[in-house]
Amino acid sequence: MPTLFDFLRRNLLGDEGAAYLEVCLDILCARAIGASQKKIPAGSIADEWTRPSLGYEPYLMQMGVDQPAARAFAKFAVRHGRRRVEDGKQYREVSRDIRFLAKAPRQRAAIRRCARRLQNACEMTPLVGDLLHEASVDEAEFTRLLQLVVEGGEVELCRLFQFSAAVVPHLSGRRGPKISTPSATHEFLLDHKFLVPLGAWPKGPQERAAEYVDALTAATRKEFGNSNFDPRPAQRRTRGRNKVAEE
Repeated sequence: MPTLFDFLRRNLLGDEGAAYLEVCLDILCARAIGASQKKIPAGSIADEWTRPSLGYEPYLMQMGVDQPAARAFAKFAVRHGRRRVEDGKQYREVSRDIRFLAKAPRQRAAIRRCARRLQNACEMTPLVGDLLHEASVDEAEFTRLLQLVVEGGEVELCRLFQFSAAVVPHLSGRRGPKISTPSATHEFLLDHKFLVPLGAWPKGPQERAAEYVDALTAATRKEFGNSNFDPRPAQRRTRGRNKVAEE
């Protein structure tokens, strides 16, 4: 079900505004925990801000960001990258189920399995709600129909099929290789440089004689322990979006 944060993102803030709000809250929490004299239990949510970020934290601190803010933003960026990878997997599954229902299938058992998967997705991620919102489909009504169909109702099938058909034009194929967490995180940092008060960009180390490594690429490699990370796919996606925005 949608949360208050999902409502703010969809209707008021947008993705960038929501990202700004979320990282600001993370920074406030990190500073409060850093100033606290209490021992943080291992494995707790607050324990996330006690563990240093190997790559992004020192990278941001070189740019003049204080340590609590650098750690909070680094953790937020990695969390965003992981979330995007998981959302991509869920998006493919949700798209498949919605397209299936839009065809008004006759197999009742298959319909109920599909409705149950969508019902679980609605509870686990705001992804389904975002698609419904974009298609101007009432989320509460859609989830109610899913519940009735899961319970064996057949009168509601026609309405569920109509809702699914309305969402299909808003689905994206999202073809191509699946994005990795390091690439998604790197792309996020390229797109959201405005989120923290940055100073001069640090110079990247020259790790190999025949290769120039910029500072952000070096930070991503260190953060994820991947000395062969290639930043070019993330850079191409960022340039592609900027080009579309300019047009």
